[in-house]
Amino acid sequence: MQSQSLISWWQGIRNSYAQLFFSLSPWVGWGSIMASFASPWLGLWGLASVLATNALATLAGQDRQAIKEGMFGFNALLLGLALAYRYHPNPTLAVVWLSAMVLLVLLTVWMSKRLALSGLPALTLPFVGSMWVVVLASERLPGLEPAHHFAAGRFEYSLFGLGMPSILDESEHFGLPLFWSSYFKVLSATFFQPKVATGILLFIALLIHSRIQVLLTLLGFSMAFLSFRYLGADTDSLVYQLAGPNFFFLAIAVGGFYLIPSTASCLTVVALTPVLALIHLALMPVLHRFGLAPYTLSFNLLTILLLFLLKQRSVWHPWLELTGIQYYSPEKALYKHQAGIRWRRESRYARFRLPIWGAWKISQGYDGQHTHLKEWGKALDFVVCDEQGRHFCGQGNQPEDFYGYGKPVVAPLEGYIHRIDNHVYDNEEIGDVDTDRNWGNCVVINHNNGLYSLLAHLKKDSIQVVVGQWVEKGTLIGSCGNSGRSPEPHLHFQIQTTPEVGAKTHAYPMAYFMEYKDGKEQLRCFEVPQEDCLVANIEPDGVLAAALRFKPGMRLKWTCSDTAALAAVVEWRCATDAYNQTYLECMDTGDLMWFSHDGVMFHAFDYEGKRSSLLYRFYLAAYRIFMAEQQGVTIHELIPPIDYGNRFILAIHDLFAPFFSFYPINYRSSFGSLSGAESQDPDIRVIESAVDSNFLNLRGAASNSRFIIGPTGINEWSMSGSDGFVASYNCRILG
Repeated sequence: MQSQSLISWWQGIRNSYAQLFFSLSPWVGWGSIMASFASPWLGLWGLASVLATNALATLAGQDRQAIKEGMFGFNALLLGLALAYRYHPNPTLAVVWLSAMVLLVLLTVWMSKRLALSGLPALTLPFVGSMWVVVLASERLPGLEPAHHFAAGRFEYSLFGLGMPSILDESEHFGLPLFWSSYFKVLSATFFQPKVATGILLFIALLIHSRIQVLLTLLGFSMAFLSFRYLGADTDSLVYQLAGPNFFFLAIAVGGFYLIPSTASCLTVVALTPVLALIHLALMPVLHRFGLAPYTLSFNLLTILLLFLLKQRSVWHPWLELTGIQYYSPEKALYKHQAGIRWRRESRYARFRLPIWGAWKISQGYDGQHTHLKEWGKALDFVVCDEQGRHFCGQGNQPEDFYGYGKPVVAPLEGYIHRIDNHVYDNEEIGDVDTDRNWGNCVVINHNNGLYSLLAHLKKDSIQVVVGQWVEKGTLIGSCGNSGRSPEPHLHFQIQTTPEVGAKTHAYPMAYFMEYKDGKEQLRCFEVPQEDCLVANIEPDGVLAAALRFKPGMRLKWTCSDTAALAAVVEWRCATDAYNQTYLECMDTGDLMWFSHDGVMFHAFDYEGKRSSLLYRFYLAAYRIFMAEQQGVTIHELIPPIDYGNRFILAIHDLFAPFFSFYPINYRSSFGSLSGAESQDPDIRVIESAVDSNFLNLRGAASNSRFIIGPTGINEWSMSGSDGFVASYNCRILG
């Protein structure tokens, strides 16, 4: 227990430094610690401040995880560095320093909680507020003396007057061009020590952690330099009093931390940089009257205002998307976001099916030319046709001549029967319409959550349900008829948000259906059927659906049947997280895989853990599996590069990832063929999947899997890889 506590303390210290760059990376943390000790005096004060604040926060009973993640320490680091830079060391400073740390903890808690009510961060406001209190109080504290280097505007330090100089010479530029030497100095000025060598150290640490973050710092610095030049301000002032780091912080926060990295987020950084410069330059003379410096106030104000603006949007906008889950890595946030676009989109919709049995043709689709107009435009008309495309046999003069007449109509989704109209006779002559009773015999189903569906033009006296009855998806509702405004027998289907018959239609996709057009069969997922297409429902495969339905509390035991496996015996458990998402957890390693199962599609949509885990192999193998009777369908998907790609290629790709991708990781799965005795068993299914990478048309690493599935679950899972890995596992459900 003591060793764990000590590790947490060290992580809290390291993360306090890394948090200055919106990171929890050990590389950034240790690199920042080393950079702060370019001047040992400043480095010691910064470290002491982090230790003191973390201790005070712990004694005050604050969240241990927040302390471990450096949420208190990074403001303390800035405050300690600023105090050591501005004031001469003496007993008065020691007392003021300790008092300032107590104030900082109080402000951190208060500001964080108050701003969190609006979903906003406190950023470095606690540091600015605490530092201002000290500076204003110093006018009444004669013992608090300004350091000679602060008064002279130089960067020279000493340790209690013993003449310990800075380790690095300020004048050393290492022969670098002016842009790069200035960039490194401003980067290092985050620690009140504008040194080229220190900046290079920080640059390397940031580059190892995140290529996107380095790109953003370069963008922020370039725009700051240009803004100051264009506004006629002194560019040399960027290295003093955290003026330049404001632009680094803004670029990282807006470009890739609070927003998903993208072209739009980078353009936002470009657009806001002159605004930041304007705010900073405006604050300087106002605050100077009180002997104060803006420090990072301009960055705080602009970032909080932008986030507040984005959170007040009444309409979702895809250009500037806020980060949902914070990974403290722009690359990971981007790749996870891209991989989850389909899952997030699909999870928003109820799983509507087509309200039919068999294959029907869409005779009139959304915004059709006949009756699907204006606010009634988002509707579908279904008819049955033969191979020649005809809707009827014989003369086609009577409703009974039409293939669709009398065919079953089913519930598209579970719900309560809200209303039934069953008093309209079918039009006996084809072409006749009843415009007085436009919808004919119809049923309105309440699907809850504000969704209703209308099934219209039903055959009189064919309705099999009653008002108030609960119906499951696929329950028989009635028969296709020719009542109301129906020139020929057909089914009118629409989704609406109010219960009235004939209410305004609401565009809504069907979850899964097969489309047959121009001799081609294609699976459609969460799309709206198109006019003139032949469509049919997906019929789930009960064996597959049951085998992959992992329920919370269930435990799976995988046993290796050969010696080349990752582990001889592996056990997983199924559980649900705080967001009501179901996941599998490896009991030995703690690796996690989140998945969804809607009866038709199994989707392993996220993974957190090591690549050496068996659960990781399962994530790749079962990324998306189609669980239906239509066995000729092949599923094609893209896996996030961060989960499979070559590390070196991925590092190059990271630089371009916010703008475009050139490193696809391809996944495909389909039904496989049976062999031997298994081919005689109708309850055995085979699913095959493969993953491979493609870089500049060069095939990379490949991984193949084969599942043999039966009524009792996954009987066998065999896998192989281009790296020579081969293994086979058997699965047993423990509970």
